[in-house]
Amino acid sequence: MLLNNLDTDRHSDFPRLIRLLALTGGLIQIVAPLAMLLLPVFASCLGDTCSRQSYIQMGGSPLGYVILLGTILLGLAVVMTNLNSTPFLNVDKRLKRRVLWAAVFGSLIAFIVGAWSIGLAFVPGGFMLFTALYFDSRKAKLAS
Repeated sequence: MLLNNLDTDRHSDFPRLIRLLALTGGLIQIVAPLAMLLLPVFASCLGDTCSRQSYIQMGGSPLGYVILLGTILLGLAVVMTNLNSTPFLNVDKRLKRRVLWAAVFGSLIAFIVGAWSIGLAFVPGGFMLFTALYFDSRKAKLAS
């Protein structure tokens, strides 16, 4: 079975697959809001002319900025706690799981507040983070 063959690094208490899922989800939660803030991804069309703007150029709302920056910070926290090459951070598995749960709930809040527009960008990263938590809990159940 896949979960029995998960390879654990000697420096990590998370198996490699779970750590990669968490890192991927964290990076998505960093890149997606940065793209919205800095790249012209929002289009507004009047007649035949369309203009594209970034969230900053649009003059977004303070709540939008809080959601985007909060998601970036949660993504950074996930990445920092799951990297093996951070000697200044000695993170145990409980803290890693708490950071992952916080990032999942942050993604859910961003999805709900962003409704069907900006909120959909947070679904892939939140799904990856939740998948990492799910597989970690399954592995713990199989091991005991």
